[in-house]
Amino acid sequence: MDEATKQHLEEMFAHPVLIAAQDEEGSLLVQIAPVFDDPGVWGVILADLAQHVANAYGERGHPPASTLRKIQQVAMMEFNNPTAQAHQVRLDDAAS
Repeated sequence: MDEATKQHLEEMFAHPVLIAAQDEEGSLLVQIAPVFDDPGVWGVILADLAQHVANAYGERGHPPASTLRKIQQVAMMEFNNPTAQAHQVRLDDAAS
């Protein structure tokens, strides 16, 4: 990767709006920056993210279209009947 591309990527990722990780027990840990005036923007972000996931699975041999359909189906089931409640922990609170 050339230096200009590396610098461009570093600038793009300097202010993340979403960071997600899985802990040792399998729980999802998420850091979110609510920077958008319209929370509906998150619908676009989640849809884009689902397409990126489908494409990533496509690289592993899964058909992206059917993968995206499955993501949509499971997401709607989760929206309608959550398997777990989201708990908010602020990083500044966790440090104290």
